[in-house]
Amino acid sequence: MSAAPFLDLVNTEHIHDADRVTDRLDEPGAAERLERRWNVGCKLTADDVAALRAFRGILRPAIEELMRTGTLGLDSVEALNAALSRTGPGHALVTVAGGGFAVKERWSDPVALVAASFARAIAEDDPRRIKLCANPHCRWAFRDDSKNRSRRWCSSEACGNVAKLRAFRSRARSRGSE
Repeated sequence: MSAAPFLDLVNTEHIHDADRVTDRLDEPGAAERLERRWNVGCKLTADDVAALRAFRGILRPAIEELMRTGTLGLDSVEALNAALSRTGPGHALVTVAGGGFAVKERWSDPVALVAASFARAIAEDDPRRIKLCANPHCRWAFRDDSKNRSRRWCSSEACGNVAKLRAFRSRARSRGSE
């Protein structure tokens, strides 16, 4: 299983700009790739993919909330628990306790699998390490492993270089107009 299915899911949506978004869940073979990567042991149905797409819409705002506040509000915790409960009795739950998070899990549903990976990430690690790329045309999720949690881009080679090039060109234009 992938170390962080929630990152895989958030990163199936690529935001090129305000008018152009690529949803990799729409690509042929996307479900099969996720089945293999996550080792779910069953075929992902069209309903599963639709549910994953809907849950992706919950994950990105939850990560933004973690980035802003370092924690999840009640609405985000309830949405996460609703996704975790898709497995019926004995499902996983995330709890907020003592300034941190804890997870108790038993799941078999693909959305619950993704939700459980996110719950583990915020419960077992520093939730401030989960970030979205600072490039407004990307916004992929990543885990910031830098010592001081200062990483801003999903990839310094791609988004980081694009941002640095834009800043350089902006400074050059400013100097040229003086």
